[in-house]
Amino acid sequence: MPRLAGLPTPLVAALLAILVGVVVVSGVLWLFQEKLLFLNTFPFGHKTPNLNPRGIRSPAERGIPFKDVSITTRDGHKLHGWLLLDEKPLEAPTFIFFHGNAGNIGFHLPHADFICAELGANVLLFDYRGYGHSEGIPTEEGLYTDADAALDYVLSSSLVNKENIFAFGHSLGGAVAIDLAHRRGKELRGLVVENTFTSLRDAIHDVFPPSRKFDWLLNAIQRMKLSSEKKVRKIEIPALFISSREDVLIPPYRMDHLYNACGSSRKWKLDILRGDHNSTWEVAAIPYADNFKKFIEAAISSPEPARISKGGSVGKTDGETPRGIGTGAEPEHSEAALAGASSPTEPEGIENLAESCQGPLKRYPWLLSGLNIHTIMLALLVLVLLVRRSINSPAGARHIGSKTQAHSSQLDKPGLEFDVSDTNEATRRPLPSLNDDFKHETQTPVLTPVELAVEEPEAADANSSTS
Repeated sequence: MPRLAGLPTPLVAALLAILVGVVVVSGVLWLFQEKLLFLNTFPFGHKTPNLNPRGIRSPAERGIPFKDVSITTRDGHKLHGWLLLDEKPLEAPTFIFFHGNAGNIGFHLPHADFICAELGANVLLFDYRGYGHSEGIPTEEGLYTDADAALDYVLSSSLVNKENIFAFGHSLGGAVAIDLAHRRGKELRGLVVENTFTSLRDAIHDVFPPSRKFDWLLNAIQRMKLSSEKKVRKIEIPALFISSREDVLIPPYRMDHLYNACGSSRKWKLDILRGDHNSTWEVAAIPYADNFKKFIEAAISSPEPARISKGGSVGKTDGETPRGIGTGAEPEHSEAALAGASSPTEPEGIENLAESCQGPLKRYPWLLSGLNIHTIMLALLVLVLLVRRSINSPAGARHIGSKTQAHSSQLDKPGLEFDVSDTNEATRRPLPSLNDDFKHETQTPVLTPVELAVEEPEAADANSSTS
């Protein structure tokens, strides 16, 4: 190989190899970035719900009243979904469930079932384009179009109350839900997001930290943005941010950033110290459901989205950003708000709760109450002597080690009290385990059990058909 600009031949060859490698990698990422994000055939061999393990092939397997729905998008694609119905659907709130990037709706059915059963809500669980039985190829703009179609379907249905529609999004679905609330918030009662990211670029950096050094390359080849943090700033409807502080896929501080950036003056944050990216609702089932209900009650009691007054300085102190005041009535739970709840302008309070109570003030919030330290130490000594035997027992050790914390965030007035108690004692209802099914199931399609039929022609019959 001839010399290039006086460089040794081996060095020239190495530089050319690096250049070719960058070009090839860039081309692959440009062509296949949607396939890398939208895992619509995962787990492999389970593309559609009827191929799923037992218990997640159809709501009928779980005894849930539902309607099998087909939704047509404005660009002509048909989306498949299930409308899970409460015993009194016209009196219940309705959640549009935007699931994560992996798997068809069957794999997200247990979560949707939990929301339906424990919160007394209807849930529209549907597959994005290219997932499950839905037509098309998934893209960022395509998912936003699918969200519009799902909302239009719910608003046109005679089975549900159109006044109490919520958007719920988990992981990737959180970005879709935030986009919908950003564009069509006036048609929604509230927004709930769980373990989602601030933007796709941030998610890439979190999953693959070395990518931070190649932002110049990502700027050139990254088509999808999913910029949730920018959009959430303009959201004015009630919003709840649920964060698992042990999420290793999406760092919890991303949820903190979204919460702090949210433009709504009626927003709350629920931190669960245990649970990973997908299991927050399972490991903290009781507090998850109880506090979720409180949010629904508060959101429904708010007649209009609360707005931040322009030019006002209410709630502002030196070095802080002005805080808005909710225009609607405060929920009845507000008087019992946690004393240590952090405000939107105090992110350090969120971090304290997220660090699993490291340090004396974080570990024992009641030290802030002004009690004499000697009195506290004496009380602790007595407490240790009283519970020594129970600590040594397996049940006592498990009970003491399993406490989970959560907090509410307050604006100018106290927010909701998010009271999280021990969650290892018992859950509200047994949730079937699906782990063993993967070992025994084949890829042979299994006939879906007969759907619990729900007729839609007459709205008045909705309650009787689902009782």
